[in-house]
Amino acid sequence: EFIAYFAPGSSTDLSLSNDGGVIEQSITDSTSIPLDVIFTPKVYGKFTKGVLVIETNEVQTLIGVTGKIHEYVPPVVTHGAIDIQIATERKSFDLKKSARRKRNIIKENIPI
Repeated sequence: EFIAYFAPGSSTDLSLSNDGGVIEQSITDSTSIPLDVIFTPKVYGKFTKGVLVIETNEVQTLIGVTGKIHEYVPPVVTHGAIDIQIATERKSFDLKKSARRKRNIIKENIPI
């Protein structure tokens, strides 16, 4: 049996899936511990550290844990999704509209 926790002063961005359990014995040297470290950062690019403590009846193990998310890089748009033909037609329509607005009705109706 084991218990696991982060030592005081560890980042609050680090947590554990469970705080204890049973370590299955293995005939090989490597042993799997049924434990997941969960990293939930609140800021991009922040470097977080913590010390994971795993205690059994025989031994106490300290493991340094670090977490960092890569710096955010916005995507690069290589080409737009706007159809140029539609934009050209819209521009010519706007020019026709503005030509109508420039008509001086008073000047046209003043008798000379």
